[in-house]
Amino acid sequence: MKADDFKNGTYQVGKVVGVVSARVEGQRTSPPDRYTEDSLLADMTSAHKFASDANERAVLSEISGLGTSRTRAAIIANLIGRGLLTLQSVAGRGGKKKGVIVSSQEGRTIARYLPAALTSVATTAKWELGFRLVEQGKATPEQMQAHLDRTLVGIVEDAKKRGSGGVLDRAKARARTRKRSKFLNTSGPFRCTIGGA
Repeated sequence: MKADDFKNGTYQVGKVVGVVSARVEGQRTSPPDRYTEDSLLADMTSAHKFASDANERAVLSEISGLGTSRTRAAIIANLIGRGLLTLQSVAGRGGKKKGVIVSSQEGRTIARYLPAALTSVATTAKWELGFRLVEQGKATPEQMQAHLDRTLVGIVEDAKKRGSGGVLDRAKARARTRKRSKFLNTSGPFRCTIGGA
């Protein structure tokens, strides 16, 4: 079968074709390229491609992914500043240096213990749907806040049941040794502390 067969209509969908020959070629797969800041920003914008449900994909596509155009770079910088991601310089194509973003061991450990609700793009889609209901007058801000509160309580209770393998204890100890922990957001409208640190 040749490329021309598609153009002139010789090949048709569902048509059975015979195999003339086949051969096995030894190939090696390579891991995906490391993220650069640009490629991570692009994937945050097109987060819909990581959603498993068509409705979630549609919502994420419509809202242009995770964060906003004004907050995405700040989110990455924040994760680097907290030591959850690192920026490394590696040789790129043609020996040219490029900066890649790599998760730190601490970042991978924290991600491993986070519940799916906090690591899934589906959560962003669901919350966005809830915010739209409020915007359309089909739900009140209080109902949305109550939903978020129930979700958070459920996540915390689940974490208490599962335990953390000492991850939170180590994080608390590190936070106590610093005047202000990089891992804790203690400013802004949402305040997050561990054990009062």
